[in-house]
Amino acid sequence: MSDTTDENVRAEFRAIQRTICTILWRDVCDLDPDERSSSRRAEQSPESGSEMAKFDPWPVFFKREWGRNWPFLAGFAVTGFLITKLTAGFTEEDLKNSKFVQEHKR
Repeated sequence: MSDTTDENVRAEFRAIQRTICTILWRDVCDLDPDERSSSRRAEQSPESGSEMAKFDPWPVFFKREWGRNWPFLAGFAVTGFLITKLTAGFTEEDLKNSKFVQEHKR
């Protein structure tokens, strides 16, 4: 009876582990050691000389962080646009008459 329970717990744990791995790392995680070793041997045969593809974390990072950081990026874009638009029309005469510019030239 305990063998069946242990097998059920292990199977449930593997299912949870696969789900988490799929969500976070997609097909980068190979959870089955037998499949992992055989697929890597097939990919990296000594006569082919090819390297295994390296994992690129940036797409995962940007997808995960976008929801949290987009307001800041939008704020920076709007602020930069407004500052550029407001200061683009300044002439040399405006700069000479500005107290702010004169104080910072000292």
